[in-house]
Amino acid sequence: MKADKPERYLGPAGRAQAERDAKAKAEKFKPVKLPPKMVVAYVAQSMARSFKRATKGLVPRKRIARRTTTRAAEERSYLKESRADRAGKRCAVFPHLMADQTHHIYGRRGKLLLWRPGWLHVSQRGHDFIRDFPIEAKAKGWLCPDGKWNDQSVTTKTS
Repeated sequence: MKADKPERYLGPAGRAQAERDAKAKAEKFKPVKLPPKMVVAYVAQSMARSFKRATKGLVPRKRIARRTTTRAAEERSYLKESRADRAGKRCAVFPHLMADQTHHIYGRRGKLLLWRPGWLHVSQRGHDFIRDFPIEAKAKGWLCPDGKWNDQSVTTKTS
């Protein structure tokens, strides 16, 4: 095995020159302190250039609609019908309160949204009760049995 090389003897003049070289090198690569605004501007420019390069020649994506036009029409229709249907009615859970919401016993998917036998007019407190106490709500018929949530086959049996 080779022994490590002994450090080269530079002498006093050589050592002084090596120190000057190291100092000059450190000065050359000394980090520059910029004001924060300049740093932010530089980073923003750099990101803009990168984004421009990355997206060059790409076609912008089309936004995906949250709901179809058919579903949006159904929801508008539902809002009108449910408001008219619950006007002046009392809450099914707490009869001393007025109904201000429509609870969907079987869910809202597809045909269930406009299926009136699945509607229950409730107050906010009534809605909270149904959500917080599902066992009692199922026993009273305010919530569907297990496995029937958003099951649209229910509409054909009772309608």
